[in-house]
Amino acid sequence: MDIREVVASTAREMRKISDTPIRVDAPGGVLIVPANAPMIRQLIWNLLNNSLRHASSEAVIVSVAPAEGGGALISIEDSGTGIPEDEQETILAPFTSGSAPNPGTGIGMAVAGRIVEAHGGSLMINSVEGRGTAVHIRLPGERS
Repeated sequence: MDIREVVASTAREMRKISDTPIRVDAPGGVLIVPANAPMIRQLIWNLLNNSLRHASSEAVIVSVAPAEGGGALISIEDSGTGIPEDEQETILAPFTSGSAPNPGTGIGMAVAGRIVEAHGGSLMINSVEGRGTAVHIRLPGERS
């Protein structure tokens, strides 16, 4: 599947239901990764939805780039409330919605983590309370 197209189309869908701007930075041509397109669409939707709920009025930024050695790197960044340090280790656990002012069900991040895991990828969260959160995903170029 073309990861750039899946990310761009998911962002277009999310723009229809959000007042917060979504900026996609995915220069280049087709970037093929061996992945399940509906699952990756759900991954991006979950992460964007989370960022949009916690973002300030500034844009949520989604970037896609080729990963060194093949595959893709995807980052979703917001300048919102951030995740308190004591909640960062459990953010991928099911039903953990944290103490954010706009909590969700605690399912979105857990599902995101499982989708990345099912594709043999990795997910890293960088967050500073009061400054924002960046979620970085690496999807491999080949299934192992």
